[in-house]
Amino acid sequence: MSLLFHADHIPPNKAHQLCVFCHRYSINTVRENEGMGQQNNAKDTRHKEKMEGWTKYQVSVEASKKRNKDPPPKPDDPHSTSDLPKKLTQNPQKPGRNDIETPMVQCMCLTAYCLQIGTYVGSLCFAKCRLRTEGSAHHPSVVDENAARHPCSGASWQRCTCPICRCQCNKRYRIADIQQIAERQLVRSRLQLISKGEGTGERNTMSYLNRNGGIRFWAGNK
Repeated sequence: MSLLFHADHIPPNKAHQLCVFCHRYSINTVRENEGMGQQNNAKDTRHKEKMEGWTKYQVSVEASKKRNKDPPPKPDDPHSTSDLPKKLTQNPQKPGRNDIETPMVQCMCLTAYCLQIGTYVGSLCFAKCRLRTEGSAHHPSVVDENAARHPCSGASWQRCTCPICRCQCNKRYRIADIQQIAERQLVRSRLQLISKGEGTGERNTMSYLNRNGGIRFWAGNK
């Protein structure tokens, strides 16, 4: 993966282009995703081959029962690499969530910033510090050359106020975890309101925590 944001690495699904931590369209896919589909297909194929042998064994067991004969020997594991092949002792389990590789994405805000105030020369900001046109359906990397630039601030006006340039987010996460992360972010924001003495959302937050394992769910997943 490139250390800098690249338009070619934007996830195809628009819902995955927004960082769930900083809420900016700064997400790129990572190099580790390459070949992931082939790995998952290989795991699925191994499971199907084991299931084929186990299904035949189950049919033989039922036939033996009807004939009052001893059950057949357990089938060999077709993927056993030992000299004496291992036996399948139970119904092969289909690859679970932790066995299947899921695509990773990363926020690229940390390495996206302008280098010189008042010029785009050498800028690493993929939005070129341009203000977003209200209602624009384009990704920020599709720069509107007619849009105004974010102003500078500070005592000597040497600090860009572009939110992408100022953001320090570089979170990496699995696409499959987006919903779970978003839920934790929601709980965190509501608990912060409660800790500040603001009652907004208190009832809803406690109800949410109760449905998801109570305070332990929150404390163990910060």
